[in-house]
Amino acid sequence: MATNIWDWFNQGYYHANPEVRNLPRLFHDAWDRNETDPHECNSRLLTARALADTLNEPWWVLFFDYWRCILLWARLDDLHTAQRIGIQMTVDAKKPLYERHPLVPRIYNQLVSIFTYVDPVGYQDRITELMAYLENEIDIDEDIEYLLLANRANLYFALDKLETAREWALKSLNHISHRPYYAASAYSKLALYSYIRQDYEMLTEYIEEGEDCAREVGRKLIICEMLAWRALLAQMDHDTDTAERFYALAISTRERIGTTPTFTYHDIMCDYLERDGRSDEALELRTQQLATLAPSGLIHEFCDCHLMRCRLLGRMGELTEKELSDARLAASDLRKPNRFLEKIAQIEANNYDNWWGL
Repeated sequence: MATNIWDWFNQGYYHANPEVRNLPRLFHDAWDRNETDPHECNSRLLTARALADTLNEPWWVLFFDYWRCILLWARLDDLHTAQRIGIQMTVDAKKPLYERHPLVPRIYNQLVSIFTYVDPVGYQDRITELMAYLENEIDIDEDIEYLLLANRANLYFALDKLETAREWALKSLNHISHRPYYAASAYSKLALYSYIRQDYEMLTEYIEEGEDCAREVGRKLIICEMLAWRALLAQMDHDTDTAERFYALAISTRERIGTTPTFTYHDIMCDYLERDGRSDEALELRTQQLATLAPSGLIHEFCDCHLMRCRLLGRMGELTEKELSDARLAASDLRKPNRFLEKIAQIEANNYDNWWGL
C-alpha cells in the first residue's frame, strides 16, 4: 500500500526549518476558503507555492499545484488552466525527483477527473488507459481506490449507462462509508440516480445520509444540493409549506457560497420551479447556468445544459431553431459529438424528456 499523502503532509509540522513547518498551516488557511471564497483560496495557494519554491521544496510546490488544479476546475470553472496544469503535473510526476512522492497517484487520477468533466466520451480511451495504469502500475492508497471507483461512476453516467454508474457509485460508497467527506459525494450521485429511476424511497434515504455526512465535514455545496432535494420531494408530496421552507433554505445557503453550485443543484431547482408553474424562472436559471459554463472549458456540462434548456423550452412551447442551432454548435467542440447530436434530434422530434437515453 502506498504512503498516504496526509501522512507525508503531517510530517511537515515537524520539519527542522520553521518556514517549512508553516506550509501545512498555509494550506489549511487557504483550503478552508475553497467553497466560500475560491478566489482568495487561489491567491493563498499561490502565495504558499511561491514560499515553497523559495525554500527549495519541490515536493511542496507540486502539492500546492495539485490543489490549485482541483480548485480551478471544481470551484472556479477554469478547465482550460486546470487541464494545462494537470497535464504538466503528469509530466513532472515521471521525473526521478518525484518518483516516491505520495501525490503521484492523485496526479494521474486528477487528469482522469479533468478529462471526465471536459469530454468523457471523446476522452474515453484516454480515461480508461489512465485508470488501468493507476490500478496496475502504481501503488495506491485507500483514497485513490475510492476516487477511481467514483470516477468510473462519473464516466458511465456520462456515457448514459445509468445502472452501471449506480453499481460503481455503490461500490465507492461501500469502500469509503467511514469517511464522511467522500461518502457525501457518493450519496449525492446515488440520490440523482434514484430520482431518475423514480425510486423516491431510496432518494429520501440518500438525501438524509448525504446531508448528515456533508454537515459533519462542512461540504456546503452538497448541503445546498440536499436542501434542494428536500424542497422538491416535499413539493411532490404536495406539502407546500415544507417545500417553500426548504427551497428558501437552499437559496440562502447557495447565496452564502462563493462558488458555482453543482450541475445537479440546477437540475433540482429547475424541476422545482417548473413543477411550481414557474417555468419562466426555471428558464432564467438555465440561461444563467449556460452563461457561466460558456467560458469555463466544461464542454460536456455546457452541452448538457443546452439540452436541458432546449427541452424546457420545448415543454413551454417556445423552442426555436436558434436554440437547436446553438446546441449543435456547442456539440461541435466535442471530440465525438454524435451522442449529443442524437439527443438534439430527439428534441427536434418533440421528445423533451430530461433523462432520455438513460
